[in-house]
Order: sequence, then structure tokens, then C-alpha cells
Amino acid sequence: MNQSVTIVHVSRMDTMGGIERLLQAFINEPSPDFRHALLATGKKIHQALRPGNPAIPVRYSRYAHGICLPRSFRQAHWNRTLAGLRPDIVSFWGYPTTDHEQLALLPGTRLIYQEHGSGWDMPVTRDRKDFLYRNDMIICCSTAAVRMLQLRWNYSGTIHVARNPLPPHAVSVHSPLRRIRSDRPLVLGVAGRLVPYKASVTALFVLARVISDGIDCRLRIKGTGPLLRALQHKSRQLGLSDRVNFSGASANIAAFYRNIDVLLLPSLREPFGLVAIEAMASGCPVIASAVDGIPEVVIDGKNGFCITPSLAMEEYIGMVGAEFGGRIPEAVYDPAIDRLRVPMAVDPCAMADRIANLINTPKRYTTMSCAAVRTAREDFSFAAYYNNLKDIFLSLV
Repeated sequence: MNQSVTIVHVSRMDTMGGIERLLQAFINEPSPDFRHALLATGKKIHQALRPGNPAIPVRYSRYAHGICLPRSFRQAHWNRTLAGLRPDIVSFWGYPTTDHEQLALLPGTRLIYQEHGSGWDMPVTRDRKDFLYRNDMIICCSTAAVRMLQLRWNYSGTIHVARNPLPPHAVSVHSPLRRIRSDRPLVLGVAGRLVPYKASVTALFVLARVISDGIDCRLRIKGTGPLLRALQHKSRQLGLSDRVNFSGASANIAAFYRNIDVLLLPSLREPFGLVAIEAMASGCPVIASAVDGIPEVVIDGKNGFCITPSLAMEEYIGMVGAEFGGRIPEAVYDPAIDRLRVPMAVDPCAMADRIANLINTPKRYTTMSCAAVRTAREDFSFAAYYNNLKDIFLSLV
């Protein structure tokens, strides 16, 4: 190309979510093809998410000098900011906006929306559907995300799939051959935002069942969120507080995966399952719910186990407690039947049975561990993702 393409990336950037980490990794990759700018919709950018290149412009869509602008002022501020950045492409990383009619684009500017989960959570409204169709194209993180837009939102426009990659920060320098060790307790892990749809509380019931089966076991929970105190309280209720470690959201995610034996991913909905790839890169098999995009990553019996959810929500809430009900999507995608269905939960006993299977067949664990590393590094490399996204962006200009 004769000149680089200017892309304004729109995202919250105030929390350490999977979308935000992918955006950070993308703009940190040096390329003569692009000039990047960041338009944050939150009040501030999380310290760990700031662009590595200080020359990348950072602007705020709803704040000026740290002050939240009244809605009546935001349109002028938003459009003045965009005009100053003069983008060729404006890319929304998640969160379809209802304010798109206020968006005044320069002639020739292309609009892209990247779907990473909002299609499950956002109410389907006319404004949001209009926003989807205003985009020149939509990029989805998984086939499940494509089907959610088509089945729930009745979207029939142009869609490209760019499956989430293994983020650079999660790559271990070396992944040693893993074995089930008999000289210490088995260590289970959970990673992610502590919110209702992640169903992290299920891991506590899995731990209780594994212990009752006579297996010495511990659980490490990595992440922060509104359910932290409820999870801590539930661990005490179940008599597990001395076996559960809450490690917050430290930056060294690769070290966390190296120090667990199995990752549990019992999500009620999961557009893709980025934590599964991160765990696999360290040779850690994953036991997960077979919902939405997870089976595109976790291949049952190969690099982990994918379990069909069997608990109705009433039964699940009755088991874990009403405080873990919260905000749950009205529908999820079932890849086995290619349809939407009501959310259901994975039975903790089924997860515990898979753990027992690995304990009783150590060779299978090692085989799964090796397959997990190959899956993460060969099928979900960041280089392939970056090149795919680059080609999509360049195809528009």
C-alpha cells in the first residue's frame, strides 16, 4: 500500500476483559499498514491495557478532562474527536451502540462491528439492529457468534470469522511434559470474571465431590468481579475454605496455568472461551460445558472434555443459591443441534467424573496435555489471527 490505513478502535478499556486484551495485543503489533487510535468509552484505561506505543492517540467518547459529559454534549464531542482523528475505519470491539445515529462519519469511512458476546446479552431493539446493518461488515470471534447474530438478531449482512487467538502474554516459553503427580494434591483452576454467567460457583461443588471421592484436591480461582464475596462465603459454607485460594487478577496468567492441573470452564454461556486456549498453551487440559463456542476449542476426549449441560436453571439455582442467578442470557447457542435454547448448567458430578477418569488413567492425562499444547499453538496462533484481521481491514479500503 502507498499509505497506511487509520483505524479508530472503540472499546471500554477500563476492565481486563478478553476483548480489551485482544485489542491491546492487536494495536501493539507494529505494522506499516496501520495507524491506530483508541477511543475509550469508559472513564479511564486500565493501567495494564495502555498501548505499548505512546504515540498511539488515546481519546474518550463520553469524558472530557475526567468529567462525564451530559448526553446532550456527547454527540458534538464524539464527532469532533472522530473528525480530528480522520479515520479510514472505525472498529467497534463489542457493545453495539444505540447512539449510532449521532455518529457523523467522514465520506469514505468504513464501519466495522466485532462481536465477542454482546449478541447474547443485549436486548434486541430496533436501534441496535439498525446499528448492525449500518456496519460495512461484522467480525465474529466464533461460528457460535455468527449463528447467534443470525438466529437471535435475524442478521443477514456480511460476516467474517476471526477466531480468538492465544494472546502473546499467555504463551509459556516452555511447556514441559505434564503428568498427574502423586506427591501433592490435584490442583483445579477457574479463571475469568466472577459474574453469574461464568458459573464459577460450580467449581466449588466439583471440588466437594472430588474430595468425597477420596481424591486430595485444591482449587484456585483467578479473577475479580461482583461475586467474589459470595464465592468466598460459599466456600466456607461447604467447608472448603482451607482448600480454595482466591488469587485476584494478577498479570502473570501463564504462571497461574502452569500451577494447576485441570482448568474448569462451567460457563452458562461462552461465545468462545479464551481462557481455554490460555490453559492449553501451558499443557493444561480443560473440562468445560458444551455450549456456544466452547466446542470449537475444547474437543471432547482429545484436549479436554466437553460436557453437555443437563441442569435446568431452577435446579442449578436451587443448588448454588439465588445470589448466583443474577444476569443470565435468555438464550444460548447449542452447536449440537444448531439452534438457540434456554441456558442450562453443567452437573458438577459429571465434571468430577471426568476428573476421576484422568486420575485413574495417567497416560490419558499426559496425552491430553500434549494435544492441548498443539491445539493452542497450531490452531490458535496470534500471528494467524493478526494476519486474518489485517486482511479483513485492508479489504475495506
